[in-house]
Amino acid sequence: MFERHYWAPILLSAVLAGCGSSSIDVTDTDDDVADNDQDQDQEVGELSDAYLWFGPNVTIARDGNEVVIEATGRPDHESCYWDPSNASGLYVACDPDITSGRMSPGFIEEYNNLFTLRVPVTPELAVTSTATSLGPVGIAVSGAPIFNDQEGPNVALNLGVITGFDRSGAHTGPSTYHYHL
Repeated sequence: MFERHYWAPILLSAVLAGCGSSSIDVTDTDDDVADNDQDQDQEVGELSDAYLWFGPNVTIARDGNEVVIEATGRPDHESCYWDPSNASGLYVACDPDITSGRMSPGFIEEYNNLFTLRVPVTPELAVTSTATSLGPVGIAVSGAPIFNDQEGPNVALNLGVITGFDRSGAHTGPSTYHYHL
């Protein structure tokens, strides 16, 4: 169905978010973030070719010893969470074998977010690990944020909400479309 294999780049972005000194800022914006019309090769410069996996909803820039990843929060792939009027051209009906429960409220178009992730140019594995907090913990190559494996404080995904995920392991709420799987 999809021409790109999303699993490898999603792992890349999750690993980047797991670096000891990374941070993610979320900004609500009323302005739509323009697609990235610049040549990713020029923006990335001497950075790893792994950054070339990010799609048109993501911009990559170097700021000193950090890589700044900015994303629209909107995926560049089909989902049943796009508005069924299909103005985006990316709406697809839910697959009943995957989305077998109640869908989360809201459509992707209803959210205007800008996610910014800053990671070291040369990331290093943290000496110790800690549990991730609720909310964004990474940015996928599609431009949508990655959340952890909890739906809320101490609420595992297998307690019902997982049945409302789309084909990409994502859903909407509380203020953005996001991946859990």
